[in-house]
Amino acid sequence: MNRAKQRSGWRPYPPRPMIRAMCSRLAAAVSLFVLLGGAVACDETAVAPASDTAQPPADGSECVPSACARSGTAAKPSFQVGTNEAGVIDVGAFEEAKDTSEVPVILGGQGAWMVVLAVATNQLDCCVDRINIRAQLATVDGSEVLGMINYRRRPLVSGDDGMRYLMNTWMVLGDETKWKDKSAVLTLSVEPYGGGPILEKTVTVTLRKDTSSAANESPLRLGTHTRGTSDPSAFVTLNDGDELMVGEDDAGEPGLVLATSTRTLEDAVDEVAVNATLTFLDNPGPQPSLDVSERALVKGPDDADYLMDLWMGLGDEAEWKDQRAQLTVGIDAIGSEVTLSQSVTITLRKQAAQ
Repeated sequence: MNRAKQRSGWRPYPPRPMIRAMCSRLAAAVSLFVLLGGAVACDETAVAPASDTAQPPADGSECVPSACARSGTAAKPSFQVGTNEAGVIDVGAFEEAKDTSEVPVILGGQGAWMVVLAVATNQLDCCVDRINIRAQLATVDGSEVLGMINYRRRPLVSGDDGMRYLMNTWMVLGDETKWKDKSAVLTLSVEPYGGGPILEKTVTVTLRKDTSSAANESPLRLGTHTRGTSDPSAFVTLNDGDELMVGEDDAGEPGLVLATSTRTLEDAVDEVAVNATLTFLDNPGPQPSLDVSERALVKGPDDADYLMDLWMGLGDEAEWKDQRAQLTVGIDAIGSEVTLSQSVTITLRKQAAQ
């Protein structure tokens, strides 16, 4: 053994009293970690273990799941599909839809019958603040699809019960004779925006026509206009069943000019994020989409907020010409928790050469 070490009293292991003291400190640290919620995730009650695909918070701060937990007991895993009163984003308005539940179908401001869907779950990592959602309503025998949606990057809202909520998500249905007072199979799935575990649930519900909300103005109107303008006075509302002309961009590629209008946003909101998808109903194929993270609003003469000149590129003419499609658009108010969505069924027509 090295003589210098012998002279300094060096030993290959710490003395036993020191080992006991170290163990005591370690045990106390572990107990404190568990007491502070180190074994649970960020919401008020515990959720499923954090996934490897968690997204950072929208405000750019570091997400440390164990740092913000308040409960030391594991919550029962829960993933619920449901509905809420149209236009309401308060999580207290969430109503779970179970097998045999009745789901109201309301008449939207653009002339289409719609259901309003919502989601509640404690199975997402607390760092996940946006999700993608797909849903479909079909006849019980599966022979016909009554409606479908495909939204991307929808924001979640945290409730005081430890659940994460997605509220006020609209799905357009077709001819009321096909769904009125009939049972339908609702299949809904969500996944973290950017990738991660998929949560899915299927319930059989009864669709009921609800005329009490028929007079309500749609919180988000979809429209179109002549390409290249930002003047809100050029806005033309798209109603369910309308034909929409397909134009060309400067490179000669086909596409659609889209716009939105709303009176729902607070005066302080001047920018939004927007995403849209186009789902072909009779000839399923590629789904054209657009995703804009930041777009300025334009105030119209009617005091509504407009998004103008949104361009959605399309593919080969054979994929869209004379096809019926469901256009679904969602906007997120930047700096606010308000999120709006709307769908409309349209037929795509090739614009005649000028």
